[in-house]
Amino acid sequence: MQSGMKAAAGLVVTLSLMVLMGLVGLSVSEMAPLNIHILGHSHCDPGWLTTFEGYYQERVKNILSRVVDELERGPNRTFTWAEISFFSRWYDEVDTSTRERVQKLVKSGRFEFVAGGWVQNDEANANYDIVIDQVTEGHEYIWKNFGVRPRIAWQIDPFGHSSLTPALFAEMGFDALVINRIHHQSKNVFKQAKHMEFVWRGSHSLKQRSDMFTHVLHKHYSAPEGFDWEEGAPYIDDNSVAHRAQEFARQMRARGDVYTTSHILVTWGDDFKFGNAAHQFGNMDRLMDYINKHSSEFKLNMFYSTPERYFRELHAEAEAKSQKFPLYVGDFFPYADNEDSYWTGYYTTRPKIKSESRRTDGILASAEASFALARTLAQKTETSHDWAKDFKGLLQGRRDASLVQHHDGITGTAKSWVGSDYLKRLSEATAHSYGILSFAVPILLRRDGGVAPELSAEHNLIKLETGKSYPVVVFNGQGWKRSEFQWVRIALPGDKNVVVLDGRGNPVAAQILPALDGADENDSEARLYFQAEVPALGASTYFVTVTKEKQNGAAETFKSLRVKAGEKPDEAAVTIANDQYQVIMSLDSLMVGKIKNLETELTVQVNQDLLRYNTYNSGAYIFRSTGPAQAFDHKDRRANVVKGKYIQQFGITLGKRKLIVTLYSTMAKDTSRVIEQSWAINADNGEEVITRFSTDIDTAGRWFTDNGLEMIPRTRKDDKSPHKNYYPCPSTAFINDEDSVQLTILTANAMGVSSLQDGEIEIMMHRHLQQDDGRGLAEGVNDDSTVPMTTWLIVDAPDATSEIRRHLSVLLNHPTNVLQAPSPMSAADWTKRFHWASSALSAPLPDNVHLMSLRVRDHDEKDTVAMRLLHTQEAGETNALSVPVSIDAVSIFAGLHLEEVRETLLSFTGDMSEILAKKWKWLNSGKSDLASIGFKDFDGESGQNSNEKGVFISKAALDAANGNKGGAARRSLLAVESTSLQLSPREIRAYLLKLTAGGNRLVDANALPDTTGANNNNNNADDDDADNDDEKTAPQATGEQNHLVPPSGKQEELPRRPPQVSKSANTPKPSTKRGRKPSNRTTSSKLVPTWLIVTVILMGAVFWGYRQWRGKSVRGGVRGLFRGTVPVDASKLK
Repeated sequence: MQSGMKAAAGLVVTLSLMVLMGLVGLSVSEMAPLNIHILGHSHCDPGWLTTFEGYYQERVKNILSRVVDELERGPNRTFTWAEISFFSRWYDEVDTSTRERVQKLVKSGRFEFVAGGWVQNDEANANYDIVIDQVTEGHEYIWKNFGVRPRIAWQIDPFGHSSLTPALFAEMGFDALVINRIHHQSKNVFKQAKHMEFVWRGSHSLKQRSDMFTHVLHKHYSAPEGFDWEEGAPYIDDNSVAHRAQEFARQMRARGDVYTTSHILVTWGDDFKFGNAAHQFGNMDRLMDYINKHSSEFKLNMFYSTPERYFRELHAEAEAKSQKFPLYVGDFFPYADNEDSYWTGYYTTRPKIKSESRRTDGILASAEASFALARTLAQKTETSHDWAKDFKGLLQGRRDASLVQHHDGITGTAKSWVGSDYLKRLSEATAHSYGILSFAVPILLRRDGGVAPELSAEHNLIKLETGKSYPVVVFNGQGWKRSEFQWVRIALPGDKNVVVLDGRGNPVAAQILPALDGADENDSEARLYFQAEVPALGASTYFVTVTKEKQNGAAETFKSLRVKAGEKPDEAAVTIANDQYQVIMSLDSLMVGKIKNLETELTVQVNQDLLRYNTYNSGAYIFRSTGPAQAFDHKDRRANVVKGKYIQQFGITLGKRKLIVTLYSTMAKDTSRVIEQSWAINADNGEEVITRFSTDIDTAGRWFTDNGLEMIPRTRKDDKSPHKNYYPCPSTAFINDEDSVQLTILTANAMGVSSLQDGEIEIMMHRHLQQDDGRGLAEGVNDDSTVPMTTWLIVDAPDATSEIRRHLSVLLNHPTNVLQAPSPMSAADWTKRFHWASSALSAPLPDNVHLMSLRVRDHDEKDTVAMRLLHTQEAGETNALSVPVSIDAVSIFAGLHLEEVRETLLSFTGDMSEILAKKWKWLNSGKSDLASIGFKDFDGESGQNSNEKGVFISKAALDAANGNKGGAARRSLLAVESTSLQLSPREIRAYLLKLTAGGNRLVDANALPDTTGANNNNNNADDDDADNDDEKTAPQATGEQNHLVPPSGKQEELPRRPPQVSKSANTPKPSTKRGRKPSNRTTSSKLVPTWLIVTVILMGAVFWGYRQWRGKSVRGGVRGLFRGTVPVDASKLK
């Protein structure tokens, strides 16, 4: 008994001394061992200073081969790899023996795939659908060849990070995310606050379902300083190992001071490292052996690891301690690596790549849908057709489009000739997609037993001949019926009369317009516009006919009014209008001056102008302005005004730059709701060209840009430097006064957007720069290209705009496809062989459900089609569409029999329910405290990654690891009871469908009824699932763009519906109630021993006495002892 009391007393003294040591600043790394996870990796850019193929031949294939050899020489060695574009290129050409060796390494967890996308995508310019597609391409390759699925996301080199990333990656089954490039002040503040690991909430609509545990790299993705033996680091030998081990341990203890668990992630690698893998592993082996033999001295436990192991062991420790992590809401734009270096130029750099990438994505999506439908309908009858060849071409198109999303691809930050290689790949993907459309669309229209000739998907010039008829087919790959004006190129008709007939033989609204090039007209051809009604996921046929005599419904020919340079017309001459808008051009600039919404009688003074920033040291990445934007001296401004019955246009020439403003008749309801601006834009050397709208809207210092799916409120920094106030805009930006009026800009390619004064919004459209900005590219942006780009403007009340803008954005980025017959053919002959209209859907999808993709997953799965659906609205919006919706899977398709449906991850590589059940749960604060930290609290050295070699160059980020070990065999399609597909606002859901030809096809008048029918009504999910009731407001603008929440408060819950797996055979209509909520498991604790209670009380007495004596806060000592379980008081950081 006495000896026990002595032992307890000794324990109290020891613990008290430990507490005092903490109070005087002794760090936890000196009191407890740190687990050092060494992550060998090689960051291989799929194009930057040379092309993808150049890097592969010169560097990457040797890296992979040598790494595999070295892994086999050391049983504890590990390696991680990210970019599947490179890995697949290598794996597909190595011999069978090498493949078997790699399979063993993957199975053992020693070669681990991290992220596993085709590339490591940019986060500012890549749109949401292609981000999902590029990850899907990589994951399907890994799954097919290894039966594993990466669990850790790896975004270590993009130049800033979007909130879209955690939102999408959470739905792809990732458990954690590693990022790197955040604002240098943010990173330093995070270190001081020990917020380098946090739960990042990517969507205010999805809430917890968009949460992603996130790790910020300590400095960069390079090896610790002095420990990259391919960069001249001293060899580790018997004479140097002790000294080098001391230096390594010092760096590790410094890292331990900014993270909150005993696990430290150490990236070991850099750009294209491990070409000399033997040298790297040999030195690291010797260092690691020495440190582990002296672990009690160094307080380090050091081992080769992978990202999945790191997060698994970190999670186990955090779960054991019930540790809560900060909750972060927002994004990490703009990125800056010092106070004068804001990486906001690449939002616009090389706009041709950005524009062509988005265009290719839209055409490829249409080709995918037409191929999936045509193969399902005709693969048993078209036995001679080489479906495998077509699929191979589609697959290559997917991969080329995905490759361009690389963070040095779509960003425009690669060498100019590498950019040309990206454009060539996009052109080839587009050409093959056109070939698929030309073959597949006629199959959807042909009558039973008919032969389908190929159509042309190019805009070929129609040379009009009297008495001839020219069939034109319009294909719509979207799930909504579309009503738009389409156009074809025709020779100038002269005295010929042109009539456009629909499939019933009735004339449709048509108008001939000049082929405008700004204010100039093409002397040899014109454009024939006609009103086209196209069924959902279907096609309709129109006939351009030429007659001698004037007929009812003949196309109206154009009449132009030219405004010469220096001429000031009256206001009526420069006003165009339809039933929706009246647009009045400025008499001075000849650009848009005033917009009136005729339905609501809202009038906005707009005053659009074209301006340029003169810059100093701007480059591909960085935008630096010398001052305010300057006006062009366009003395030769001139215009051409065309006012027709159905279409009115105002074409403007501004020096070398051209703009056409178009209004469409409300007969075509979709395009009549926007003001179209079609640009041909370029920049002279030293210019960064913008267009600015200066309005009378009271914006109260805020504006909005999107992340692709949700709007992000932006506020101006106190320093109104233009380059510090630019943000990425993938597709939408707007300004409003909250209640009455909003000016919205929809874009067909990514751009940079800013607002430097209340009531203003500007978009940067082009850059041409000779100087390099010192970030590794070693050349300027010598870009003299003229780039076509389209924006749509909407002026309406905020609530009314929110109902339509996402729908319209989808239409802008996924245009219909116009196909022409190879030769003239009468309507009578056509309809003997083809139906004039066809739809693969029994009815259009609801207005708030977007058919994101319909594609063949694998050529070998003959009857399997992959589908994604997106709810277009955000949660909390006040419009009628921001509600859950339910769709009966069985009744979606016409002419196709749905046998089975299974919900999967967005990448189609795993069963949703199984993967969600296995996901790690991370505790977080659960509330949004926007005042937790800010740049004003920063106290320390400025400049991210200071004192680290290669900080500014895209230097080290290969792929760090994770493979789902859950069996290589593919799961078969499951069949259960429910056929209800349900979506909540902003939700994306993915399904594998088993489809076969069968049932009544929806053709001709049944596909395109003569009377306009209402769209499907939204079937709201029961209110007992309305998990957003407590948060029905959209995100509010604040003074901070980034919101980090300290660990405190109660964690909110969001129900996660179980997957809907269904069989279509006579199943009862299921309940639309959403299912179970994630269980809140609490771990049981053992009874606390009495001696420990006494110890804690005595320790408390020591704390109190010491505080009275010193008069100081004990916060630092408590934080040091318990490693971050107490919230950090930002005011104490200094």
